[in-house]
Amino acid sequence: MILHSENPFVAAKSTQTVTVFAPDDYRLSLLLMTLPAMSLRVLYYALANLESDGSIEIRPQVIGLMASTTGTYVSESVRTLVKYKILARRTR
Repeated sequence: MILHSENPFVAAKSTQTVTVFAPDDYRLSLLLMTLPAMSLRVLYYALANLESDGSIEIRPQVIGLMASTTGTYVSESVRTLVKYKILARRTR
């Protein structure tokens, strides 16, 4: 009998768990001038739903419904934030 055959921390495939990093002032001002508007919306949503360990569960479909856009556009915005090292994907 296998007691632990399933991962108790498994998340849905539509959920992305990320960690937030605080940039220095110069990089932050540069990012605010160069980031697309949807990336800023995703960043604001992420910071508003920040958990105590610094992680956020981002569901692109839910944010897409709130912002009247598609989940793929939200996922692209998350990739942009990861590219600029504001968010980092989290693996368990």
